[in-house]
Amino acid sequence: MLLTITDIVKRKQTEEPEAQTPPVLRLKSPLCKKISNPESSLHEEIGQISHDECIHFWSFGSYSLHELMFYLLKQTGPAHVNLCTWSISQDAIEKITRKHNNGEILSIRFLLDPRVKVCKAKPLQMITRNFRHAITRVHAKVVTIENNEWKISIVSSQNATNNPKLERGVIIISDDIHDFDKQIIDNEFRKHEVRNDRATGGTILHPEGDCHHPGS
Repeated sequence: MLLTITDIVKRKQTEEPEAQTPPVLRLKSPLCKKISNPESSLHEEIGQISHDECIHFWSFGSYSLHELMFYLLKQTGPAHVNLCTWSISQDAIEKITRKHNNGEILSIRFLLDPRVKVCKAKPLQMITRNFRHAITRVHAKVVTIENNEWKISIVSSQNATNNPKLERGVIIISDDIHDFDKQIIDNEFRKHEVRNDRATGGTILHPEGDCHHPGS
C-alpha cells in the first residue's frame, strides 16, 4: 500500500507520546534567609516577605502548613491556591472553607493521597462538596499561591494538620519555581481529578479534567 506524506505525518503524530513536564528544574538560588528560632511566632520569624527571595525554616511544631499559608495570604491579598498534602485535618478544611467564603482565597484545588478516603473521610467529604480535588499516590507537601502581584511556592515536610512535630520547609517567591510546581499539579489534575456526579450524587473520575479555567 502506498503512503502519502500526509499519512506519514499523521501516523508520526499518533505515535509520539504526549510531552511531559520535566520533573527537575535547575535555577540559581535567589536571596535566602534562614529561620530557626523555636521561641518565635510566624510574624517574628517570617516577617514581611519580598519578591525574589527564599526563606528556609524549621517550624519547631509551632505552626502547620495551612497556618503558614494563611499568614502569607495576609500579605499577598486574595489569591488562587493549590494545596498538595498527604493528610488534612477537619480543623484545617473548616478554616480553609471560611477563608474561601470570605474571599481571602479566590480558588483552591487539593491534591491528596488515597489514604484520606479512610483516615480523613470527614475532611474529604467537605472537600468533595466544595472544592476541586484530585486523588493520587502523593507524599509531597506543596502550596502554590498566585495573584497579579505574587507567585509563591511553599515546599515543606508539614501536612495540613495540627501537630507539635519539628518540621522543615522553604518558602520560595519566584515565578519560575511557582510555575514549575503548578504545572506538575496541573498534570496530575488532568490524570486524576475527581468531581461530583450530580446525576448520582456520587463522585466520578475525570482523567482529562479541564485545568484552564480562571484560578485553575
